[in-house]
Amino acid sequence: MPVIQINALPQHEKVNVTAVLSALTTEVARIMDLPTRQVWATWQWIEPKFYVEGDVPATVQPTDTHPPLVNIIAYQGRSPEMIKQVLESIADTLCMQLEMESGNAFITYTEATSGRVYTGGSVISS
Repeated sequence: MPVIQINALPQHEKVNVTAVLSALTTEVARIMDLPTRQVWATWQWIEPKFYVEGDVPATVQPTDTHPPLVNIIAYQGRSPEMIKQVLESIADTLCMQLEMESGNAFITYTEATSGRVYTGGSVISS
């Protein structure tokens, strides 16, 4: 049940956001050895000029600043190595898909803990 949440500025016309989300979910599913339907992704737009890096606002996604803000929520129990691989893979995939400079992403990984997740009709407990 990993969920990838992205907040980003408007993209250039040639970016297909649905394809980007699909590439991300497919890659995370591969790393975590999950069916792709068990990895979800959402995209929220940041309005132009409502994202400031220092004192510089942006109206569209720059290639080297104002990184997309990404949070991954996943159930506890993944190894530090797997978490690192997921973070790096999302960064690489996102930068490639959005044609940004390598590393222009900000990503956090949040673990959902036992008894604090509801999905599929019940609270998940280990």
